[in-house]
Amino acid sequence: MFKLNDKSYRLIADLDMMIMDGLSTEILINEVMQFYNGEKTDITVPSYTFKDYVCQQEQERAKSYESNMAFWKEQATKMPSAPELNVNIKENHIYNFEQKEYIISAEQWSEIKTYLRSKRVMPAMFLLGIYADMLSRWSNQRVYRKSYYHKQKRRCKKA
Repeated sequence: MFKLNDKSYRLIADLDMMIMDGLSTEILINEVMQFYNGEKTDITVPSYTFKDYVCQQEQERAKSYESNMAFWKEQATKMPSAPELNVNIKENHIYNFEQKEYIISAEQWSEIKTYLRSKRVMPAMFLLGIYADMLSRWSNQRVYRKSYYHKQKRRCKKA
């Protein structure tokens, strides 16, 4: 701030958007204007600092990591063993393989994706399920599929 004359001053503020977002800038400008207009005469120090926020975020991440690790370690114990494929390879034997394929049109694939979306299934998971079914047909054991749903929690509460 510098004095222009006996009644006028100029305030120059250089706000770096690397450290201030739009909302913080708005709050700062509103508070400066309240002081300027005499509507506010005291400075309220916030009870929750940025350091508090960062520490809270680190604690939540650590808890989340530990919880996720425990969950997936438990799930790993429930997974079936690798499929036991029935492969009898004989020496000096010529094997003939029959390849089968079925090509679906773009329109059919679009209909499949629409149906999957209505069931909240990703196309990649659908194709993975088909692959697991094929492994089941060729193995001595049933390959089980299980869906895991993850509910995304809100990180910030609205005031």
